[in-house]
Amino acid sequence: SRMRFIEKAAKLNVDVVCMDLEDGVALDAKADARANIKEALGTLDFGRSDVAVRVNSPSLDEAASSEDIIDIFSASVLPDTLCVPKIDTVEQLEWVFDTAASALAAR
Repeated sequence: SRMRFIEKAAKLNVDVVCMDLEDGVALDAKADARANIKEALGTLDFGRSDVAVRVNSPSLDEAASSEDIIDIFSASVLPDTLCVPKIDTVEQLEWVFDTAASALAAR
């Protein structure tokens, strides 16, 4: 989720641009990745591409998943899709829904 890669992806005219916050981002780079994605959502023109953000899995790291969802949903422009990998239970899905609803209500 480096800004130069996001900027390049925005110009590709593909079906979907998916920005990753999960295992494609080193632990010490997650805060910068979130900031880059928020900036990109608000400033870049992705053309006709759907814009997706893949967050950390709540089944592996609920705290990181929560930070991702809250931070991304505070961006000036929301992504078209939120990708949440590795959902194992109905309770985890409900947790994602509740976390997203709370973040959206705070907008």
